[in-house]
Amino acid sequence: MKAESDAADRQFEAMKLAAEMDFKRDQMAQEFELKRAEIEAKYAAQVQVERLKMEQQMQRDLAGTLLPPVPAAPIAPPVPAPSPVAGPQMPPEAMGNYQQ
Repeated sequence: MKAESDAADRQFEAMKLAAEMDFKRDQMAQEFELKRAEIEAKYAAQVQVERLKMEQQMQRDLAGTLLPPVPAAPIAPPVPAPSPVAGPQMPPEAMGNYQQ
């Protein structure tokens, strides 16, 4: 019972953390758009939105460090068919006088 309760608590905490992270991500996206509009209006400069969004979407570890992109899995070469196996061998005593 204790292990089940602990597992349920950990699952709840993980779901709670995910919801908090989603909320913060949405809040940062809204703040980003406001700041972008402010910079463009104030300095008549274009903000590189696509580059920034690409950086925001990159995978990160738990410490927030960017992880390198995962390359697509290479296509494996075809596996060669197994070589034909010789049929059953005759025991030496069945060969009779055919031995050389």
